[in-house]
Amino acid sequence: MTEVIQSLSIGKFPFYWRTKELDKSGKPYGTMMLDFDLTYDADFGFLKQKMSVELKEAIEAVYHFDHNIGYLQEGAEEFKTYGFEYLDVISDALSDHKAIVHPMKVVDIGCGGGLVLNEIKKRFPNARLHGVDPSPTAKRASKHFDFNLLGDFYPPRDRSTISSADLVLHYDVLEHVANPLKMLEEIYVDLRPGGLLVFSVPDCSKAIENGDISMCIHEHINYFSVYSLRYLVEGAGFQNVSVFRGKHGGTLFCVAEKPAMKSNKLSAEREHNPAEGFSRFVLKNQRLCKKFNKFLKQTADATIGFYVPLRAIPYVTKLKVRNDFKFYDDSCFFKNRVLDGFENKEILGIADLEVSPPDYTVVMTHIFGPLIKQNIAARSINTKVILIDEFYE
Repeated sequence: MTEVIQSLSIGKFPFYWRTKELDKSGKPYGTMMLDFDLTYDADFGFLKQKMSVELKEAIEAVYHFDHNIGYLQEGAEEFKTYGFEYLDVISDALSDHKAIVHPMKVVDIGCGGGLVLNEIKKRFPNARLHGVDPSPTAKRASKHFDFNLLGDFYPPRDRSTISSADLVLHYDVLEHVANPLKMLEEIYVDLRPGGLLVFSVPDCSKAIENGDISMCIHEHINYFSVYSLRYLVEGAGFQNVSVFRGKHGGTLFCVAEKPAMKSNKLSAEREHNPAEGFSRFVLKNQRLCKKFNKFLKQTADATIGFYVPLRAIPYVTKLKVRNDFKFYDDSCFFKNRVLDGFENKEILGIADLEVSPPDYTVVMTHIFGPLIKQNIAARSINTKVILIDEFYE
């Protein structure tokens, strides 16, 4: 019988919501050092962060700032891959679902820079477009791309303009909310019978399976696998629920329908007891950390590079890393910038790695690890590459 464990404490590390230029002070918000404790949802089996008053206040505050860390905005390289794949998922769902009539009412929750709504307008010119987002970014986008905006958190105080929607969308939103079941139930209310819900969340299936805490950042309250996400959406009353992985890695898509009459029947069967599943996750994390810590002790006098810094920070915190290390990432969101709490560590790119390679480069993403390792090898960079997967059981 697996020991039942209720939570996993990682420690205190900076709340991530932005990257900063090297000479910026970070106003209007300084560095927020917050504890991170992981637990699980006993009803649906997904992992979740314990919500403190400080975390709730921080999340609500930064979402009103003029900053958008999402990929679905103008100038983001990732929109050409992740964004257009999402749009193809939406188009395919509409094509398969003949009940949608046009002109359809579309509601995008957390619409951010408005690119998704603008692309939908190109594909479906008669669509009536609505966004729900409290940020200044969304306000500017609504004027630029000409869509109706409710500048509020979802559900908005006045939801009359978004009721009886044909299609409700949200991209990388559900992982941020304190009560994801409640949000899905609210969406159910705003959809008309036969309407569609299409959304995306990060795919944490492999990390959960292997006890890997590299997925943990304060902004993400919830961590889903294919199974737990499907079970949750069905728990909110949706039917014909399809959950599948994206082609570009690290993404789960969900397409679901609001039935004519709500049913409490769930088609997804539990794969395991959520309490036992979380206990296994914690025990695997303990063994993973033991291996990681052994590596750090053996390389105490060496230089280390962490590729994909956000995924390194939970381990830097939990293992109290004292080694001489640098951060690397080639995304335009991160390269040549700094993170709160690590202002003395400019995030470098692969060209910098080539010029002055560390003794070891630890690639913290299991999804893109092999590709990054291949790119380093192709440049004949003199560094020993270690993948996070190598610490898995």
